[in-house]
Amino acid sequence: METTERIIEAYVRHVKGWATIPNLRCAGQNEIDLIAIDPVSLARYHIEVSISISQGFRKLTAKPFDPEKAKERVHQASQRKTVGFFAERKFDVPTVVERLGQMGFKPGEYAQVIVTWGWEDEAAQQAKAAGIELWDFREIIKEIAGTIRGSREYFTDDTLRTLNLFIHASDEAPARQDQLEANEAGAAQSTGEPFWLYENWTHDYVTVHHASCSFCKDGRGTHPGSSKANGEWLGPFATAAEARARAKKTKRRDIRCCGFCSPAISD
Repeated sequence: METTERIIEAYVRHVKGWATIPNLRCAGQNEIDLIAIDPVSLARYHIEVSISISQGFRKLTAKPFDPEKAKERVHQASQRKTVGFFAERKFDVPTVVERLGQMGFKPGEYAQVIVTWGWEDEAAQQAKAAGIELWDFREIIKEIAGTIRGSREYFTDDTLRTLNLFIHASDEAPARQDQLEANEAGAAQSTGEPFWLYENWTHDYVTVHHASCSFCKDGRGTHPGSSKANGEWLGPFATAAEARARAKKTKRRDIRCCGFCSPAISD
């Protein structure tokens, strides 16, 4: 199991609260990266992970998938970053569909998800037309970090524990003077932006965000339209005091501030 796949499984299990099975083997040497089930709503997910930090192969593209080119070494990488590749070689393969059926995944009744490092606009349109969801790996990392920050939980999962150590080490690293000055200037120019809360029932916490936070997006979150079985967005709140008061009313075990937009809500 690749590192990026382990991170996605850790995200799905810890942040989403879903049950998972990784690396599900199928006939014909095919393999499913990850399947997940939301234990509350029973929604099912077939998740494929394709992450590259190479500048030329980061984004998912809408270029035509050519099975013959996919056999040629010089074209393999680019062909594997097309929506068509996932549709034909990952999701709609008969042996894959058959294996999913054995796990209770009926065609048309589960979500197909590609996790990648961004995508072209045309690729997003193509994926939507094919009924495929796109998850941005960068947003997932932010979401994991936002969940871990402020948590007193001890992680037994090696992937989460490694991420936890990295996040805390980064937080405690000495800040450069120019960055400190920029932060102070930004704080001085605050425009009274509203706040949102994300209440997570599964893991018993509530996190405070600025409305413009890429993790919040005015209460839409990183995956608009996703199930509310594990939590929901509350807001907006005009002031930090209102957000703090509402957060306390949830009576959740942890009240956290997003580690990325860093809203100031202290009493």
